[in-house]
Amino acid sequence: MFLKGRPRTQPQLIRGISTSSRRPFRPFPQTFLAKVFFFATLRKMIPLFLDFDDTLFDTQAFKVWIRECLISHGATPQQIDGAYAPKPGTLYHPLRHIHAIWETPPAGIEKEVQSLYARGASLLFPDAITFLKDLDRSTYTPTILTLGDDEFQRAKIDGSGILNHLSDVLVCQEDKWKVLGNHVSPGTPLILVDDKPDTIVMVAKTHPKSYGVILDRSARERRRNYPLFRVVTNFDELRDLPLRFPELRRK
Repeated sequence: MFLKGRPRTQPQLIRGISTSSRRPFRPFPQTFLAKVFFFATLRKMIPLFLDFDDTLFDTQAFKVWIRECLISHGATPQQIDGAYAPKPGTLYHPLRHIHAIWETPPAGIEKEVQSLYARGASLLFPDAITFLKDLDRSTYTPTILTLGDDEFQRAKIDGSGILNHLSDVLVCQEDKWKVLGNHVSPGTPLILVDDKPDTIVMVAKTHPKSYGVILDRSARERRRNYPLFRVVTNFDELRDLPLRFPELRRK
């Protein structure tokens, strides 16, 4: 089994907006990360990449928090929806959302939105936390692979308190399979858990030895046909992950 690993005792911290008093963690350079995954391969460790939004973290509930905050300061639902889409060349950030609604934002609204990050632990899915706590860290290197604005994503991840259970965090501003190629060679076996089937499919093309898991909490994707990939509704269904590279195959 993949369980019964020792938990990490020293948390890694990352840079981002946070009301936490903890010192920020500065991400490792790509060359260093590549060496980490290389030596992990020599030790027969399995790179385990996990999506964050809607996989580990209830992003839909977090969006409701932001929406309620904006409404409490006088924004209408129409204004919120009309200003939601980020400008070309940018990714969503709630502070940009605020400035798209108000030329001069209401006093205190930015700090109020930022304070939501510190409450993020309550939005981590319980099955995800149990999975990470029990994960055998001598076998797997759990790394978040998330797409979004770097500052916003790191603020959510930091505020959620999930860093204690991770090896690292990769925030992508472009397609995940392109970023993954900068850190893991195409021939390296790896596991990717994501709620986006298209991402799983593309990673399978760039990394043929990947083991793709579509995590769909609504069970919508289970009604579709994905013969090469596994479809689950929560992390409790992943307690039988393959332990060694010879067994790492897509199902």
